[in-house]
Amino acid sequence: MKLSHPKPRPRAAMARIGTSARRLRRVRRDGARRAREDAGLSLVEVLVASLIVGILAAVAIPALLGTSHTATDVQAKEMASSAATAAVTFASDHGYGAITAAELAAEEPGITTAPSKQHAYLSEASGSESGAYSVTAVAADGDELTISHASDGSVTRSCYSPLLKKGCAGSERSSW
Repeated sequence: MKLSHPKPRPRAAMARIGTSARRLRRVRRDGARRAREDAGLSLVEVLVASLIVGILAAVAIPALLGTSHTATDVQAKEMASSAATAAVTFASDHGYGAITAAELAAEEPGITTAPSKQHAYLSEASGSESGAYSVTAVAADGDELTISHASDGSVTRSCYSPLLKKGCAGSERSSW
């Protein structure tokens, strides 16, 4: 059996193999360098990201706090409106002079008269035989919202903020 030796490669083919090997080494070296560079975030990138998150929090937190204050006032406005409707219903059977907070709570089950820091409640209700009545609901934050119905049919809605002094449209007293 005769052993055959591989044919010698031409010089151009040998040059291509060398070039491929050099290219492969360069790709490996560049890839390793890029991996080291992209290993994490720089200090500047972390500081910029922290600054952006801080600005967003500074804008969002006051907006969310204002929303909760608005929600407590809306709950008290709803309580006062329900009490005013109940006052008209109650007065059709018993007259306006007999209106009290307890009577309105008995007329409308959704009306609460027990003071609470968690939800709005009806603090007072009164009426006169002339057809005038007034109901006052207190919000969880202490704002007092009143609906007054005069005998001539005019309606007044007022707000008094004894605790916060700014709860009623930014002032101690206002209308709604």
